[in-house]
Amino acid sequence: MQVYGEAARVVRPGGVFANFDVMKGPSEDMVYPVPWAETEETSFLTTPEEMEKLLWNAGFDVVHKEDRSELAIEHHRARLAEVSAGQKPSALGLHLLQGETAGLKSQNMIQMLEDGQIVLVGMIARRRD
Repeated sequence: MQVYGEAARVVRPGGVFANFDVMKGPSEDMVYPVPWAETEETSFLTTPEEMEKLLWNAGFDVVHKEDRSELAIEHHRARLAEVSAGQKPSALGLHLLQGETAGLKSQNMIQMLEDGQIVLVGMIARRRD
């Protein structure tokens, strides 16, 4: 992907690049809509292994990788609980980008995280010389 090549271009040798994103998990099938895509045609997830390869090819060595899927499950459950309790969402937030289907997208995300279809992974990479 060009974005990682561009990151390598602007990060000095030895510098750090961090990536925190939803990635494809080991289980097949996806449920739509999700926060980043309404349909399969607009969803382009990579696995953590593919992401490491993309970063390597761009000139980075991954020095730390952490699965933060449980954090995402907790976050989406908390947002759904607030809505169920009648609380209004905050003035600013991801729900503004997700539109009217924000609740369904959170439910689908929780389901897919629990089923292993997606994972939330943070990676720290260091630019090679």
